[in-house]
Amino acid sequence: MGNDDMLTGAIEIVPRSIEILNTCKEIPFNMGDDPKTSEENRFTYRYVDLRRKKVLNNMIFKSKMCAETRKRFSGE
Repeated sequence: MGNDDMLTGAIEIVPRSIEILNTCKEIPFNMGDDPKTSEENRFTYRYVDLRRKKVLNNMIFKSKMCAETRKRFSGE
């Protein structure tokens, strides 16, 4: 069975059943714009906090600023 409407649709799999092999724990705090949790908890679960758009954008901005600073100092 295939799906010619998709570039990668040469092969399409339709499962008859699904077996859950492992479950995950509930995330430690809400992923909304303003999580109601302590800063310590956010730093403990930094990998979860980075999924928030605001935190991710801040991280990208810091990375670009560091790169520009390094580039400028290298040119001097």
